[in-house]
Amino acid sequence: MARRRSTRARTARATRRSSRPTRSPRVGGTLSLASAFFPQPAVGNSAIHGLLAGAGFVALAIWPAFAFRTEPETPWSLRPTASLAATGVMVVLLFWFATELFNRGDQIGLTERFLAAAESLWPVIVVINARQLRPAFAEIATDKPG
Repeated sequence: MARRRSTRARTARATRRSSRPTRSPRVGGTLSLASAFFPQPAVGNSAIHGLLAGAGFVALAIWPAFAFRTEPETPWSLRPTASLAATGVMVVLLFWFATELFNRGDQIGLTERFLAAAESLWPVIVVINARQLRPAFAEIATDKPG
């Protein structure tokens, strides 16, 4: 769990130099990492953990909707169709998790893992796609602004 959170934080730092800044991955990664410092107790709940983790899940679920690009040289993973589809899948998983959580369902852990996996894998797909398929685009996207 801690490894996944540190991966999210590293991905968030790697996206900071984008020419079209999107703060959602940075916020989501930071909130996910912060929630690790306030774990769920053996008995009962931790309100601060729930708040931090919930806000992190929301931020990581919606960032692809704000990160898409329309330039012709854009890699497929950053085009509007792929970005909005990824957001749609993550939002559906988020609602499934929230439904299980608030109804105290039997699949809370399963839905949380599906959501966390989707939110962890999509940034990796975007980075790999931008780096391997469009090296020139990756260089432009990681240049420091100004």
